[in-house]
Amino acid sequence: MRSRYTVPQQNSGFTLIELLTVIAIIAILASILFPVFAKAREKARQSACASNMKQLGLAIMMYTQDYDGVLPYYQHPFGLAWYDDLQPYLKNRQIIVCPSKSEWNPDDATHKTGYGLNETVFPSGLGSPNPPAAIALAEIGSPSETIGGADKNQGNVYMVGQSFSGSSSWPYNVDTRHNEGANFLFMDGHVKWMRKGAGWSRSNELWDLN
Repeated sequence: MRSRYTVPQQNSGFTLIELLTVIAIIAILASILFPVFAKAREKARQSACASNMKQLGLAIMMYTQDYDGVLPYYQHPFGLAWYDDLQPYLKNRQIIVCPSKSEWNPDDATHKTGYGLNETVFPSGLGSPNPPAAIALAEIGSPSETIGGADKNQGNVYMVGQSFSGSSSWPYNVDTRHNEGANFLFMDGHVKWMRKGAGWSRSNELWDLN
C-alpha cells in the first residue's frame, strides 16, 4: 500500500551566504595571484630587454672594429643618435625598443628608444667649433666594471650618466622599470640587472673610464 505522504526533496542550489563566501575566496586568491603574475610577466620582459642589450653590445664591438677601436658618440656631430650609427650592425630596429616601453617608436619625430649610453664613455659629438674626441676602447681600464648603457627614462634623450645627476645617489635618466631595478650593459659585453639603490647609484666608479 503506497503512503499518502512523500518526502519533500531538498533544494540543491547555493544559498546566498554560500555564494558570497565563494566570491570572497575567489577575490582573495585573485589579490594574491595577480601581483605574482604581473611580476612574472615583467621578469620575462626583463630577460628580453637583457637580450636586446647584449645585441647592442655586439653591435658596439663591431663598430669599434671598423673604426680603429674608437667608440661612437651618443649623439653624432650631425645630430644623429648613437643607434643611427649602429644601424648597419643591428639585425632589427626593434632591438633598441625595450619590451617594457613597447609604445616607444624609434622612428617617430622624437626618436624614442628604451636605452641610453653612458655619456662618460660615449660623449656627445656636438660642439663648436670642435667636438670632443671620441673615446677609444683601449682607454677603458676595466671594461667588465664599466657601465656602457642602461634602461633609460626619457624617450628623446640618448644617454644616461652619473655626472648629470648632481648627486651620486641617483644617476641621470636611469629607469628602474624592471622589478624595481634596471638592466645595465657593461663594456665587456655582459648585461646585469641591478636593483634600485645598488652600487651603480652610490658610486661614480662604475660610470668612469677607470
